[in-house]
Amino acid sequence: MTFLKDLLNPPSANMNDEDKYNFYNTIAVALDRLTSVSNASQTLNPNFATLGPGGMTPVTETDGDNAQFMQNWYVVGASQATYVLTPTQYPNNSTVASSSAFYVNTTVSTYTGSGLYFYQRQMNTVRKYQQQFITFTLSVNNNQSNVIKLRFNINSNYGSSSVLNQGPALYLQPGWNMITTTLETDSLNGVTVTSGNYTEFQLSFEDLDLGVGTVNFDLYYIKTEFGQIATPLN
Repeated sequence: MTFLKDLLNPPSANMNDEDKYNFYNTIAVALDRLTSVSNASQTLNPNFATLGPGGMTPVTETDGDNAQFMQNWYVVGASQATYVLTPTQYPNNSTVASSSAFYVNTTVSTYTGSGLYFYQRQMNTVRKYQQQFITFTLSVNNNQSNVIKLRFNINSNYGSSSVLNQGPALYLQPGWNMITTTLETDSLNGVTVTSGNYTEFQLSFEDLDLGVGTVNFDLYYIKTEFGQIATPLN
């Protein structure tokens, strides 16, 4: 068994061709070994392994804003869209590698164009997440032929004020998509923070192109982690 630190040796002062090959080869091996390293997810229940209070019952706009469709995950946009969020069990022969038994099938049939988003709120965490790079990873299958435009946001609510950091647009192509976004949060220097502060991780719906039919996609996981590089969900 090889420790990663044993592969990270500095080059010698005078390298011949064989030394150069060995040095670059160890770098390649070390980087390859890093592809299976996984940082901890900061979002709870990132792969929807735990059902919400409604179990397998779909959540729709009739349930209103802030309805919990999976444990720790909520939806806002009841007055802006018509949607169905269905906790769904993976078939036994699913090709999706996941330790979770469930994913979320999402359909949207009408939308005003803004105001619909999923979120997870973590209380009293703005100090934890301040001035940090946070990387999101979205694993999803777009079941339709139309491209779906989404966006990750971080809402840092300090109690008496808030800051919304918005990520770039994410375009879900037909079929399976694995997309990442990195955002940087603000410092608390000079900011008044109350005991009711929270950090809210959001997946916002943008342009859904409903002119070609209902949006339908399977949401497998939403992971957030510290740093500027996405790693696999462990």
